[in-house]
Amino acid sequence: MAGATSPAVRALVSRWLPPFLLLFLHGCCSCGAVERERTLAMIKPDGLSGNYTEKIKASILDSGFHIVKETQVQLDAERASLFYAEHSGRNFFDSLVKYITSSCYGSGKD
Repeated sequence: MAGATSPAVRALVSRWLPPFLLLFLHGCCSCGAVERERTLAMIKPDGLSGNYTEKIKASILDSGFHIVKETQVQLDAERASLFYAEHSGRNFFDSLVKYITSSCYGSGKD
């Protein structure tokens, strides 16, 4: 997540990590703001397979953000290992990489 994102949005996004459904968002930092804040939301496989995607998107929209792009991705073991490199020495690292690379969700919409 980039920029000065509100605590509510940070909590919402962090609740649904790690990634698979990527949502590219725009939101105003204040009501009169000319510049728009850019935020990346990532929904983990549980959020997709558990049919929570629409609820998550509704929460994002209710928070004042606009979804400008949506895409689904599948990480391979190498990319997942790089993404989670900070956890590489932890005992759960191998199972995390296996979990993140276990499902493919195809292409999303642009």
